[in-house]
Amino acid sequence: MSQVTSRNFNLESVDIYSQDTLQSLQEERFASGLDYYICVINENDYEFLFDASNFFEQCIRDHKIISNPLSNREVSDLQVFVASQSHPEFKLALTQEELIKHPNHLPIYWNDPSFPLAERLQFMVNYARHYRPLDPDKAIPIYEIAAEEGSLPACLDLVMHYMKIKDRENSIKYLKACIEHVDISPQNLRICAKKFIQLEEKEFAFKAYSLAAHKGDSDSIRAIIQLLESGMIAETGQDTLACWKSKLPKE
Repeated sequence: MSQVTSRNFNLESVDIYSQDTLQSLQEERFASGLDYYICVINENDYEFLFDASNFFEQCIRDHKIISNPLSNREVSDLQVFVASQSHPEFKLALTQEELIKHPNHLPIYWNDPSFPLAERLQFMVNYARHYRPLDPDKAIPIYEIAAEEGSLPACLDLVMHYMKIKDRENSIKYLKACIEHVDISPQNLRICAKKFIQLEEKEFAFKAYSLAAHKGDSDSIRAIIQLLESGMIAETGQDTLACWKSKLPKE
């Protein structure tokens, strides 16, 4: 199997699944700020080109390549190349052996805008969670991209990572990002509040508990009362001890 590491291809070829040219699919990806992946099958000195996302969905079952869809022959020489707007020359991304190992295909999927954003972000988180214990340098940049795009699970995982390595600045950064998510659960807000207290960021701890309390979480109301009674947080405006005690459910 040849191991050419960079290539240029004729992208006027039509992808058999979408019936779009590879060039138009690449332009679509680049316009969305995404990378573009293509699969290249070498067979009898001829190259078959496929959009990688479509190829993976249609031609890989149980981590095995079923056949070349254009010749129906067994695939023995396949490579995946990737290009980006900043680096338009295609670079070798995956060999055939690497491609069929989970979760190496996930970058192909999260660079496909036909998938809903929520699914694409989950692909990134799944990939990062796989590699975090094995290769943090590979996982953390993917987490950070997903977090920037609005993934709450990515933010929560980054908090755990940065707290573990005692990186205060990034711990606070992603804790703040977590509590800004409207769909964060009261339980996760309480976790964030406790992390803020560990970092001596009491005002943000109070904010996290308050957000959980406004979602009806009585445990957070009790935590706020404890903060006020201990003097860790000063009473201000409507945030009085009496006010918060009045919010406790009647027993």
